[in-house]
Parts: sequence; C-alpha cells; structure tokens
Amino acid sequence: MSDSNHPHGLFSPARQADPAAIAALLTEAARDLLSLSKPPEAKDEPQKETAPKEEIRCYRFPELAIRCEREIFEEQGVETLQEVLYNASSSLKAFTALLEKIDPEAKLEGVVAHILARELRRVEDLLFRLEDAYSSVEPVEA
Repeated sequence: MSDSNHPHGLFSPARQADPAAIAALLTEAARDLLSLSKPPEAKDEPQKETAPKEEIRCYRFPELAIRCEREIFEEQGVETLQEVLYNASSSLKAFTALLEKIDPEAKLEGVVAHILARELRRVEDLLFRLEDAYSSVEPVEA
C-alpha cells in the first residue's frame, strides 16, 4: 500500500503513526458522521418552538385545602408534596415487587391477602386524601 491510496498516509507500514494526525482524522470522521445523522433543514419550514424549560404558576389554596395538606404532611412526617408522592410511589413499587415474587401457582392464606389489601388501601387512602385536598385549588393569574 502506498500513501497515495490513503489521504493522510496514516496506513503506510513504513511510517510511524502520528497520534495528532490520527486524532485529527478521527475528529473529522466524527463530524462527518454527525452531519449525516442530522436531517437536512428545510428552508421554507418555520423553526419549531422549543418548550419552556420551566414555568412559574400561581394557585389559590382555600383554607380547607391548606389544613388538609398540613394534616397529610404531618401524618407522613414530611414537609413537601414531592415527599408525599415519593412515599406513595415507593410503597407501590415495593408492593408490586413483593407481588411479583409470589409464585403464580401459590395459594395465599387469608391473613397474607388481608395484609396485602391493607397496604394497598393505605396508599389508596393517601392518594384519595391528596386528590380531595387539592380538588378546590385553582390556578390564578400572577
């Protein structure tokens, strides 16, 4: 093979590979591959609007909603709605994992079924109370 067959002469057995030249060649190849992976932009098409990265919202919380929310937070031992939702989600994930471990052919005893139902009821009650507490919350203009 001669250097004339390869544009940068990097593959010549008589020549020691130059790391800088190899890096430049790889960088150029990467750029070419990236440009091929992007669809061509149509000149007549309007640019797509990007969604806002964040949004500030305002809500009116009636007194009852505030009181219910505080009671839920106190019972859960948390300070934010995110923590309440995390706890509920974690409980459901753990419950689901336990159920998936049960052999499909196994017969559940009444006490086991009762414990499982009680845990589901606890999470259901929590979600119902959240729904109820926030049912009267309304967005308002800032």
